[in-house]
Amino acid sequence: MARLAEQAERYDDMFDFLRPVLMTREHFTPEERSMLSVAFKNLVTPRRTTWRTINHNFDGNQQGIDIIMKYKSVIEERLHKNCLAIIEVLQNYVIPHVEKFAKKRELKNVEERAFFYKMVGDYNRYASESCHTVSDAEERLQNFK
Repeated sequence: MARLAEQAERYDDMFDFLRPVLMTREHFTPEERSMLSVAFKNLVTPRRTTWRTINHNFDGNQQGIDIIMKYKSVIEERLHKNCLAIIEVLQNYVIPHVEKFAKKRELKNVEERAFFYKMVGDYNRYASESCHTVSDAEERLQNFK
C-alpha cells in the first residue's frame, strides 16, 4: 500500500501505511531505507517550501497581515507536527529495534544506524527552522540535547 500511495503522491497516506511497519521491524534494507526517506521527505518538503515562500514574499505590507500570519502559523504547526511524528517513530521504535538487531547479530556496520540517527537530526532541524517565537525555539532546542 505504501508503494501505491507513493505512486499516487499521497505522502501522508504513505507515512500512515509505513508507521506500523516502522514500529515492528528490526532491520531495513537500503531499498527500504530509501522508500522511508522518500516518504518522510515528501511529507515535509511541501510545508517547508510553503513556509519559506511566505517568509520571503512577505513585503511587510500591513494589508492582510493578520490573514498571512494566521496561514503561516497553520503551516508551521503542520510542519512541526509532521516532523515530530517522524522523530517519534524513529526515536521510540526504529532506532531501538535497529540497535537491538545490530547488538544481537554483533554487526559492525553502522550505516543503517547512522542513517536513522541522521534522519532524527534532520527532522529536528526542519522543525526548528519554522520557529516564530523565542519560546518555540527554546522548546524545540530541547530536542537537540
